[in-house]
Amino acid sequence: MKRRTQAFIATLFVLLSGLFVAARAQEFSTDVRHPTRLTSANMNGRVTPEQGKSFYVTFLAGPGDIMFDASVSPKQNNGAVFYWVVYHDPTSAVKDMPWCPEHLYLEESKRTKCVVAAGEGRMRQVVLKLGAYPNGEPVALDFSLNLTGDWKPIPLPPPVKSTRRRHP
Repeated sequence: MKRRTQAFIATLFVLLSGLFVAARAQEFSTDVRHPTRLTSANMNGRVTPEQGKSFYVTFLAGPGDIMFDASVSPKQNNGAVFYWVVYHDPTSAVKDMPWCPEHLYLEESKRTKCVVAAGEGRMRQVVLKLGAYPNGEPVALDFSLNLTGDWKPIPLPPPVKSTRRRHP
């Protein structure tokens, strides 16, 4: 009986710790044509500098300024470059036609501004690409990227209403 209780507690601990770890981790799409909808002004995560691996998020921006506050750690990161780039849309991201390219190199934090020209009183959907490039031996970078200014999440589409009739 004692062994069953211990096994049950151990199993419960593993399951619950997995839930808490999953809740803390932020997952971002690696597919530019299907970027993750940004739901919060604060993005946190870990990237290992790999050539060619990027993450994509999308949100509504403009008209006006968006401020990006970026920070990375550890300070001793072998000169890895953390970058973020705003694109007009997924097509311009695929063609690598950046709107506001920025990066952190040999810095721990940086504040930058992107001016979004979306027309008077209008917002436009933009794509944000982020990632890191190695500069020597790759080191995992913990990053934080915070947005302020003229942006908001893309609303989810309304749920589809069923056309089936219910029988009493």
